[in-house]
Amino acid sequence: MKVCLAQVAPVVGDLRGNLEILKNKTLDAWHEECDVVVFPELVTVGYPPRDLLYNQAIWDNHKILVETFTSFVRSLKNITVIFGGLHQDGRNKYNAAYIIDDEQIRIVHKRLLPEYNIFNEARYFHSGLGEDYQIISIKTQQGYVDCSVVICEDMWNFQSSCDVKWLPSAYLEDPVSNLKGDGPIFIINGSPYWRGKIETTQKILATICNATHRVVYWVNQVGAHDDIVTGGYSMVFHPESWNVDKPLIMGKLFEEDRIVIDPSWSMILPKVEHFWYDKVVEAQDWDLYCDYLAIKLHLADYLRKTGFSKAVLGVSGGIDSALVCAIAVDVLGPTNVTAVSLPSQYSSGGSLGDANGLAKNLNITDYRVIPIKEMHEIARKLLLPSYSFETRDSLRSSVYISKKMFSNPLVDENIQPRIRALLLMAISNEDGSILLTTSNKSEGSVGYTTLYGDMSGGIAPIIDLFKTDVFKMCRLINKYAGREIIPQTTIEKPPSAELREGQLDNQSLPEYDLLDPILEMFINDVPIEQIKQKTTIPDRVDEIVKKIYNSEFKRAQAPLGPKLKLRSFDSGRLIPIAKRVSFVDAHEKAGI
Repeated sequence: MKVCLAQVAPVVGDLRGNLEILKNKTLDAWHEECDVVVFPELVTVGYPPRDLLYNQAIWDNHKILVETFTSFVRSLKNITVIFGGLHQDGRNKYNAAYIIDDEQIRIVHKRLLPEYNIFNEARYFHSGLGEDYQIISIKTQQGYVDCSVVICEDMWNFQSSCDVKWLPSAYLEDPVSNLKGDGPIFIINGSPYWRGKIETTQKILATICNATHRVVYWVNQVGAHDDIVTGGYSMVFHPESWNVDKPLIMGKLFEEDRIVIDPSWSMILPKVEHFWYDKVVEAQDWDLYCDYLAIKLHLADYLRKTGFSKAVLGVSGGIDSALVCAIAVDVLGPTNVTAVSLPSQYSSGGSLGDANGLAKNLNITDYRVIPIKEMHEIARKLLLPSYSFETRDSLRSSVYISKKMFSNPLVDENIQPRIRALLLMAISNEDGSILLTTSNKSEGSVGYTTLYGDMSGGIAPIIDLFKTDVFKMCRLINKYAGREIIPQTTIEKPPSAELREGQLDNQSLPEYDLLDPILEMFINDVPIEQIKQKTTIPDRVDEIVKKIYNSEFKRAQAPLGPKLKLRSFDSGRLIPIAKRVSFVDAHEKAGI
């Protein structure tokens, strides 16, 4: 059986455009005399379509799409197409797989509907649980082969063999164990990326291949869909492979691909190496390399789908804006990125030099310097008009006092990023560019950011990277580029918002190498007492947790960014904003 895996990037809601993807890739596979071409889950509407599915017009038009595509497939002859789409049967609506050939249309319904993290499929779909398991007989040049078709989540409960911690215990059926036939298993997916997901996917696919002794074809969507990134990396596992625990072949990471698997292939294929710039990615750098590609794909695809071709951002000379700027240039090129330095009276000469050096290293043609000191002074005068009032000291003499500074120092500090946001948004409006937010996960977790200030923007590329990972990624960029892209002085200097004289981040927060593990544990629901046992600063854990809770309202107003971790501040985290978290003491229960 000659198979083509079409690792494509559908656009959510674009039925017309997605139909063209189906036609073009099917025609390519037909020209290569493939027996089967396989597309991802819900390729017709993009995954996840979310509340677009409440629009009945989507479902009605989908029937026309299927009819149109069926006619196209049958005009070609001698090819079977497997693709994900919608299916409505009376009042029941399904996430479905279509199998279309010269003679018939067969439909498989998804059985396990994920209801955790970013998934909410039972909100829209009826489950296929209880339906008979179908043998999908596929015509090949050598005759018919009895195959199986599986939709994404239906593979994840297989024998509970991989200890997949995020799966709900409510799954009472193991679809893969009930499959019939001895031919290949085709698994269509819209599987989101998060760190470690590629390896977990490989593990369960290898388990399925070993247990069933069947070839497994796993095809995944690629693209950015709001805060979700689907990374592609489609895979084939063969029970006769020289190493069945590893894929016989894997599609490209975080980009479209078309994989044609010929039955004449050797079971020993050359080792696939991944390159960053022109250097092979080392094993210890794999996670951050994948994160970088995910961020890059997310930014590129989001801009493509929302119609932006240019970006603007503030470059402070700090590590966060340096990384975001480097990624933006990688995506858009140096002529489509505007980098703006907005120094205040508290900005150091080193920061100004680092911002300028970054722009030069990245060959940015539109680099601007707009000092904000004058606007800051105007804001002070408007908010703090010189006034005096009479009071008397102990000797009854008159003393006149003029108010020159805010009673809360944060007011003066926050004015500065809000002035910067005003100027950057003006440039964004004038140039038609999207403003990139440079906030990271550490600062966003504890609210060390300014609403309507440095949080302003249309997209936040590094919102799911802890500060320690930001530093690591910048070092890796320089390492693999073989030159200084991120100024070394930016990497080496202590982090500072530079909103007051001599300010450093560690005056308000623990050092990031101590803070980030605490944040990681808390976000992953590790009990607070266990966190205190695992950190060297247990006395600060309660303070940090309070900051996280108190900053929920800020995060709710933050721009979206790519999900890079299993647990993130994303659409899958549903924490109330107006809350008061408290617990009953054991002594109260005992009446003590």
